[in-house]
Amino acid sequence: MAFMKLPKLKRSAATAAPQVTISTNAKQSATYLFLNQAARKTIGDPAAVYLAYDRETNRMQVHASSPEDPAAYVLSGRTGRAAVTAILRELGFAPAKTTYHPAKKTGRLALEFSLDEVARASAPIEIVKAA
Repeated sequence: MAFMKLPKLKRSAATAAPQVTISTNAKQSATYLFLNQAARKTIGDPAAVYLAYDRETNRMQVHASSPEDPAAYVLSGRTGRAAVTAILRELGFAPAKTTYHPAKKTGRLALEFSLDEVARASAPIEIVKAA
């Protein structure tokens, strides 16, 4: 038997462009929205965000918000993570895998991205009341 010393692999550099990640934790049936560091910086590194959705274009916007806003999703400190399981289900999405979405700045404190890569549920539930 001969052991070989393994090299330490270099971690890939984080993307410098704003990016939104939608990730599903299969064990917990939870879906999270992550803003990378560039995305958080672009919208002013907010403590919370609110989401806006355009059904016709299948695009979502992430707006900087106050945690006191009833429609706000509070972001976890370092990772920029927000739990979005309920709202994505209500919109008719059923993410089965992690998807990465390049985001562009729209307005002063907002990002916009496409949800075309996110899997749809077989029977979407209509939104009855929006904030």
